[in-house]
Amino acid sequence: HEIAQCGSRNWLSQPSSPCMGGIRRLKVKTKEAKKNADKVKAEMEKYEPQLKALPELIIQVGGFEEKITKQEKRIGSLDSQYTEIEKKATKAETESLNTQKLLTLINSVFKLKDIDGNFLIYNKEPLNTLVKYLEDIHIELTRVKADYNNAIIKDSLRQLAMRLYLLSYYAFVSKDNIKQLNQMSLSITERLESGFSETSFQLFLDELNSMISNLKPS
Repeated sequence: HEIAQCGSRNWLSQPSSPCMGGIRRLKVKTKEAKKNADKVKAEMEKYEPQLKALPELIIQVGGFEEKITKQEKRIGSLDSQYTEIEKKATKAETESLNTQKLLTLINSVFKLKDIDGNFLIYNKEPLNTLVKYLEDIHIELTRVKADYNNAIIKDSLRQLAMRLYLLSYYAFVSKDNIKQLNQMSLSITERLESGFSETSFQLFLDELNSMISNLKPS
């Protein structure tokens, strides 16, 4: 507008004329506009590689998410496998503990074999030793009573029945104790023939404990 209002060329030739001032201001604005445009262009050029790579990055991120999902599934599967392994390990540990208990029971019953003629020569209190061995047997039978139908327990009881019968013939066993040992031997044999239940096995343990108490020297 300023230029349109200038009129003749004479005004344009005078440096201090209003027209010349308007032209200078227009040039400044044009220069600033170009400068801003260059700045915007520079910024665009600066981020151009990232903008060009964006579609590829989106694809990569999508692929990464897919991999993450697969890994999560694998981890879930591994967790499941670990739980299964843990269960098996616990079961194996339980079975190992049960086996150890059964071995201890066998050992405690076989200790009764130590009470023989040679043993009596050197042991001055054979009845106390017998009581101690029977107490150990009672403890071990109590520890495995949940598995009363186990074949090893039954074999151990057969050994116990036989040992009690044989021990009844030794001179250190009184007449009353001979009767108790024979009664217990017969009771074990009959219970093995009829079969144990949880209740009958507990009754047997109570009977055994009662006999042990009666055998103790007064």
